[in-house]
Amino acid sequence: MNIVEYLKPKFVLMENVVDMLKMAKGYLARFAVGRLLQMNYQVRNGMMAAGAYGLAQFRLRFFLWGALPSEVKFLMFSLCFILMNRCCS
Repeated sequence: MNIVEYLKPKFVLMENVVDMLKMAKGYLARFAVGRLLQMNYQVRNGMMAAGAYGLAQFRLRFFLWGALPSEVKFLMFSLCFILMNRCCS
């Protein structure tokens, strides 16, 4: 997270195994979300089956997206992602 704070990119994408949400009662995920919010990023998260997008594995992956407040389109991207997952599941 220090690199995000230093570089201040417009967008941040983090990906990990779903077990990240289970380890230590989700501490790592909550920490990452908290740090991004502290740095004034918009934050969205979700789970996707990586194999559905061409990867050679089929287990679920946890994704965490962040965007600076100036990136208004980010909210629309998030809504499209949520709707796409509900329609295609």
